Amino acid sequence: MILINSENLNSRSYSKIRSEIYVNIVRSIYSKTNYEEVKHELNKIQNKDYPVTILIKKILFHNFKEDETYEDFNFRSYFQAISFYNNAQKLYKKGNKKARKSFIGDLIGFTQIESNKQIEKFICCIDKISDYEFIDGRIKTQSSFEDFAENEMFISLKKFNRVCKEVFDYETFITPLRASLIDSIGIKFCPYCNEQSMYSEKDGTRVLADLDHYLPKSEFPLFESNFFNLIPSCPSCNRTLKGQSKRRIVNPLIEGFEDYAVFKMVDYPLKLANEHFDITILKKNTENHIIIEKIDNTISLFKLKGRYNQNHIKETARRIYLNTRLLTPNALSHYSESLEIPTLTTKQLYKHLFEIDFEKINLSNEYLGKLKLDILIDLDVELP
Repeated sequence: MILINSENLNSRSYSKIRSEIYVNIVRSIYSKTNYEEVKHELNKIQNKDYPVTILIKKILFHNFKEDETYEDFNFRSYFQAISFYNNAQKLYKKGNKKARKSFIGDLIGFTQIESNKQIEKFICCIDKISDYEFIDGRIKTQSSFEDFAENEMFISLKKFNRVCKEVFDYETFITPLRASLIDSIGIKFCPYCNEQSMYSEKDGTRVLADLDHYLPKSEFPLFESNFFNLIPSCPSCNRTLKGQSKRRIVNPLIEGFEDYAVFKMVDYPLKLANEHFDITILKKNTENHIIIEKIDNTISLFKLKGRYNQNHIKETARRIYLNTRLLTPNALSHYSESLEIPTLTTKQLYKHLFEIDFEKINLSNEYLGKLKLDILIDLDVELP
C-alpha cells in the first residue's frame, strides 16, 4: 500500500548487504561442478551473451516495472511460460478433451506471434503440437495430457527452474542476512498495512518482521532472491493474509496507493461524536486498469477496509480531525508557550497535533501515515 521511500533503498547499509548477497551467489556459481550446465540454463533468460556476473546482477535487480522493456532478456517469456504451465496443471484433474484441445490451440495461437517466439526456450514441442496425429493421443485423457505436459512440453521450464532454485536459493543466500536486510531498509511500519510495527533490535540482529516474496518463490525460483521480490512486511500481512496468494497486488518497492487511492472519513462531523462513522478507501480517476486491479486486490487481500474501521484506528482519525480545529491564528505562540519550546516551528506544531513528521515525510515510517495525511488533505488543511 505504501511506496517505500527511495532514500530507504539507497542507504549505504542496504547497498552493502545487497552487494554481499550478489557476491555470494556469483562465487557459488563459479564453484559448482556443474558450472557449464548452470551457465547454459541461465542463458535461456537472455538474448545476448552477457558474462555470468552481469547476468546475475540483472536478475537480482530486475524491478518488475511493466512500463519498462528488457530487450536483452526473456523475463516476459518466462512469465508467460509459467502462466501456460499453471493453466496446464489445472487440466490434470479437471477438464475434458475439449478443454485440453483449447489449451493447445491457445498455445499455438500465442506462438504464431513473432514477438512471442522466445517462449520456445521454456516450452518444448511447439513445432509439433499443430500436428493432429502427434497431439491427439497426448491430450486424449487427463493422465496422458499430464504425462505429455510434465515430461515433454514443460520439461525445459522445469529444468530451468531447478537450476534457478539451486543458484538463487533463499535459505542459502537470504536467510542468514534476513534480519540485517530488513533492518537496513529502515522502515518502521509494514508497507502493506501501514499499521503493524517492523520492530528490530538496535544492532539489527533480530527483527519481528518477515520478508514476503511478492512472487512466490515456489513458482518463480528465478526471482527467489531478487531484491524487488523481497518485501519487508509484518507477519499478519505476510503469513496470515497473503500466504501463497497469486493475486496481482501493489509492490511497495516500486509503487503505492499514493497517487491512486485515498482514505476518507464518511459522514463526519455528524457522526464524529461516536464510533459510527466509517473510513473508506476511494480510488482516484485513472485509466491504468492494471494499477486499479492491483489496488482492489491489495485492499481485499489485506482486508484493509475492515482493519481501518477498527475502533483504535477510528479514534486516531477522530483525533486528527478534532486537532485541525486547534489551528487558530495564534496556535503557534500558544503551543510554543504551553510546550515550553520558544522556537517552535510550524512543522513541529503539526507533528505535535497530527503525529506526522513534516520535517521529512516518509509514510512508511509513520504509524497510519497515509490515513492521517489523507484526512488533512481532505479537510483542506494547509500543510507546512
